[in-house]
Amino acid sequence: MTDHTEPTEVPIDEHSEVEIAPAPSPEELGIELPDGPEEAIDVLLRAVAEARAEGAELRDGHLRALAEADNIRKRSIRDRAALIEQATERTMHKLLPVLDSFRAGLEVEATTEVEQKLRNGMSGVFTQLMDVLSSEGLVAIEAEGEPFDPSFHEAISVLGEGDALVVHHQMRPGYRLGERVLRPASVVVGPAPEVDGS
Repeated sequence: MTDHTEPTEVPIDEHSEVEIAPAPSPEELGIELPDGPEEAIDVLLRAVAEARAEGAELRDGHLRALAEADNIRKRSIRDRAALIEQATERTMHKLLPVLDSFRAGLEVEATTEVEQKLRNGMSGVFTQLMDVLSSEGLVAIEAEGEPFDPSFHEAISVLGEGDALVVHHQMRPGYRLGERVLRPASVVVGPAPEVDGS
């Protein structure tokens, strides 16, 4: 059986006083007070003003230190992100020839059942590899049929003349990492086909 005893109230003695620490003496504070009350008040007011000024200076120094610590933390985060981005970009650059080799291998026509199985296996691995690289921000640049844009396309051949050039054929794919172009697409460009208005 549980004991449900009510908490007992402690009676407050109306005559008991809250104990307050005594004020320090001027000597304990390192203040020498003159005998006259007005001069003593002036000395105390100056001491209070100096203490406030010192407190404000310490507070400002503390706030500056906090702000500097916050700036260092933010700078560290930015530097770490930049290092990761640079490392990712270097790795992606090194993988581009691997992707080119994969694509070249997949363009070879399979003539036997064994070659077809090998090609299918390569295609599956290539798809997995591209999925992983895409998750890290690698994007193939759109080329064939797109208006020629020297920011994304490198023209290695021009068919005919005209102002509105489009990509007729992609010789080598280009890639970007996020918004940054890793390698422009090598393309053959020419005038845009005329649209039959009839």
